[in-house]
Amino acid sequence: KNPAEFWNSYFAQHRVDPVSIRETARQLVAKKQFDQVIVMINAALRNGQAQPWMYESLGIAMELNGSSKSDIERAVMSAVDFSNSAEEMMYVAQYLSRLGLDRRAMLVCQQVAKMEPLRGEAYVLGLRSAQQVDDVAGIRWATIGILSQAWPVRMAEIELTASRVAKATLERLGSEGRTDERDAFLKQLQEAVVRDCVVKVSWTGSADVDISVEEPSGTICSASDPRTIGGGVRLGDGYTAKDKADEGASEVYVCPKGFAGSYRVQIHRVWGEVAAGKVTVDVYTHLRSGDMQHERQQLEVGDKDALVLFDLNHGRRTDPIEAAQLAGAVDRQEKISRAILAQQIDTGSDPSVAPNPNRFIPGLDRRAAFFGGRNAVGFQPIVQTLPEGTMMSTVGVVSSDRRYVRVAVEPIFSTIGNVQQFTFAGSSQTTNGGNTTP
Repeated sequence: KNPAEFWNSYFAQHRVDPVSIRETARQLVAKKQFDQVIVMINAALRNGQAQPWMYESLGIAMELNGSSKSDIERAVMSAVDFSNSAEEMMYVAQYLSRLGLDRRAMLVCQQVAKMEPLRGEAYVLGLRSAQQVDDVAGIRWATIGILSQAWPVRMAEIELTASRVAKATLERLGSEGRTDERDAFLKQLQEAVVRDCVVKVSWTGSADVDISVEEPSGTICSASDPRTIGGGVRLGDGYTAKDKADEGASEVYVCPKGFAGSYRVQIHRVWGEVAAGKVTVDVYTHLRSGDMQHERQQLEVGDKDALVLFDLNHGRRTDPIEAAQLAGAVDRQEKISRAILAQQIDTGSDPSVAPNPNRFIPGLDRRAAFFGGRNAVGFQPIVQTLPEGTMMSTVGVVSSDRRYVRVAVEPIFSTIGNVQQFTFAGSSQTTNGGNTTP
């Protein structure tokens, strides 16, 4: 048969194991049958059996087959129409950038940002591609996207680079006499650096303090989930080295565009002693805007955790909060389910999750055989530990000769102490553009 007809018919009639598709691609490449690889991948994409590696492999196969860059670009972009997620589109953008097709990569990044506005890597790759083709409009879009988001400490260089590029672009527009564009860009930058709410907890002494923030959407920003669907970002653990403990440490939570509503900040002393037993809490709303409000309090943190409540009255997040609540619940459930299932499969502790080989039918998806067995999981209870009360965790290490067991015990006593309400009464401050920092 004609290769295109054969592969299209095959994928239309079969739900193929992803591992088999990859192995077939490897074998065809080893035999240098690149035309077969091209039509096979196109057929898989056309019939809804896409995998992230296919887009780059399609381009590589076309390169090895002697196709021009324009043909590769056209084929890869046609394949994008069959992509199922922003993750797959980011693979396409990265491959196009490596291939030297930066303008097309930038356009794909812009499409990803429309699908998921909080996806920071789309703006980072978009800025790099826009700089390669010297696209001022693309540079403006990317820098605004980067500066409108909060970045953890380990990724602070991204924000710094975007600030430098934005400043250079402003100077370029001014020198070229494009004053209207420069003024519009400057106004966009000033809006981008506004932060709806910022919480900074600082302390001195040889101790470590963690914070977790419950957002109006129900999502919780903490050390285990430093970037939430609700828009909040935990900038990182600011504990300094023990020999620099006197210089102080801090934990910072930032929500560039948040939902209006009540925010709950739990402050927990992990270990050590905080100087005077108190931490300083600074809460900012609408930071770097003309409506900025700031309140500072000192709270006691010891055996009992401290809880801070404050309201954000005019959050700039305009999409329905119900959508974020549902997405957060689904994300949490998927993470827990995957962790439980992976643990059961790895340890073999629950035979009910084992696949039933009698149910496997060649040509069908292995996942259907895996979950279609007689003993497939129908319900799995989920046990969660609330971060309040008395807890203890233990870890056992067995010696190689199995004669000794070393047990590490870590008790945790966590209780909520006094609850402090930040009201911002009479604390409104006027700031100049983006010159105010917490």
